[in-house]
Amino acid sequence: MQIYAPYQYPDPEIFRPVSIGKDTELFITIRFHTCAEEKDFIMDVNPDTLGILKDIPHGNLLIDLWSDDTGEDWIASTVFKATSDTLELAESRAFGKWRNMGLVNLMTIRAQDVTGWTREIFEMERSTAGYL
Repeated sequence: MQIYAPYQYPDPEIFRPVSIGKDTELFITIRFHTCAEEKDFIMDVNPDTLGILKDIPHGNLLIDLWSDDTGEDWIASTVFKATSDTLELAESRAFGKWRNMGLVNLMTIRAQDVTGWTREIFEMERSTAGYL
């Protein structure tokens, strides 16, 4: 399944707050891209609903972090390729001052939350260190 550039997906609709420190709140969005009968389906996923994607066998999970709830200030992103038993970190990015702040780990945990903690997580063979 092809992974498109984030701007080629519809804008996210569900923004949920995430506290990452005493005085810092970010907003998380999750979109899931899957194919069935040769058609693309892109869903907005509520990041607070545990296991919502547990029974969907394959697709691309796009998780983004924002400094506001309007989608204006994009600060970090991950793309996971999901199969029935794995989550593979395909891409990760954090921008500016947000680099090396553990945001990829936060998004990985949220990926496990929405997929029901039933899939093994691993990083693609190519290094994503340039994106972190």
